[in-house]
Amino acid sequence: MRDLFTHIPEGEEDRLGTQRREVLEYLRIHPDGMTRLDALNEGVMQIQTRIFELRAKGYSIRTDWREVMKKNGKTARIGVYVLEGIG
Repeated sequence: MRDLFTHIPEGEEDRLGTQRREVLEYLRIHPDGMTRLDALNEGVMQIQTRIFELRAKGYSIRTDWREVMKKNGKTARIGVYVLEGIG
């Protein structure tokens, strides 16, 4: 299988590795999951990419969908990433 991380420029792997560790730590501490907004608050700009990378490394992370109320009174669906096998 092709290494998914060979395209990362030199020096970027450390930063991205740190973000993956931060996402994993957050998911372990918060079994209810992590939203995109949670990720932004943690300094992770591309949560979808970090989740893809973690899944490629063998972590079982599911995406749950939740409906939330927007300011205008309409509902929207948001994805919540949940680490499986903890708790």
